[in-house]
Amino acid sequence: MGVENALYDALGRGRNAEITDEEKAWIINIACQKPIDFGYAAETWTYTKLTSHNNQTAEAAGFTRLSTIHKSTVHTILDEADIKPHKITYYCENRDPDFDSKMHNVLLVYKQLEMQFNENGELIVSDDTPIHILSYDESQVYRLLQQHHRIYRRIQSILQ
Repeated sequence: MGVENALYDALGRGRNAEITDEEKAWIINIACQKPIDFGYAAETWTYTKLTSHNNQTAEAAGFTRLSTIHKSTVHTILDEADIKPHKITYYCENRDPDFDSKMHNVLLVYKQLEMQFNENGELIVSDDTPIHILSYDESQVYRLLQQHHRIYRRIQSILQ
């Protein structure tokens, strides 16, 4: 009993994370935007300026803990996400104003596809509900279906 307890951590041990994933996402979101969008003259963020901006605006955004965050913590969060806001040619993403609705539609398609398989990973075909498939590259769709089938089977084996 003593040796096995020494080899494994007990549940609830260790320090809880002070910065939540939501707070990290907020920092990353700011870093992925140009400082000029926030009224600064700089073209790219420095870690000092990004930290200062986060400290000043975090509480108003509902992230009180981030109002005292240190530059090294911001650096660590961005480094873990492989984001380098100080690079001139590097920005995280194209800011599409319709991104949320497009993301919802894509996720909905995946959910609908998932509902077309039974517990054995076989495609469910119903006579009263036709299935319409539009494909511009058959090899991509075939690979997607194969990958989905493998993922579905893996999830089912984990749940059982």
